[in-house]
Amino acid sequence: MLSEAKVSFARWSNNDLTDQSVFLADTMGEMLTFFDVAHCAFIGESLIDRGGHYPLEAAALAVPVIIGPSHYNFKHVFPQLITKQACTEVDSPSSLCNQLTLYTRSPEQTKCEGKEAFKIVESNCGAIEKTINIRAPYLSNQP
Repeated sequence: MLSEAKVSFARWSNNDLTDQSVFLADTMGEMLTFFDVAHCAFIGESLIDRGGHYPLEAAALAVPVIIGPSHYNFKHVFPQLITKQACTEVDSPSSLCNQLTLYTRSPEQTKCEGKEAFKIVESNCGAIEKTINIRAPYLSNQP
């Protein structure tokens, strides 16, 4: 899509480290490294009917999240992100480009959305402890 749109970009899998405005991280297992230096993150497979990827990796590093309409894989997280304005939903490649342009032109807004995304991560921490506390009364009756 980037090539078709005539957008210059660097591709990680080709060891292409040229100075481009778009960096395509197209490998597995390295997303936290990329999110750590990103200004924003588009959640892959959310513009097509695939349900999107996990958004809290980017949010944990205070990186604002952009998603498409297909985010059913993480129904518990996306409503929180959208409600708190910690995530922006787009409906097409052109609206994605518009949002990226907005982030480029509004770094303060971008940082605010990233901070809100991080707050969502913080509010969802402690799942193991919460689960143990809920289950504790039932476990104490076990031999």
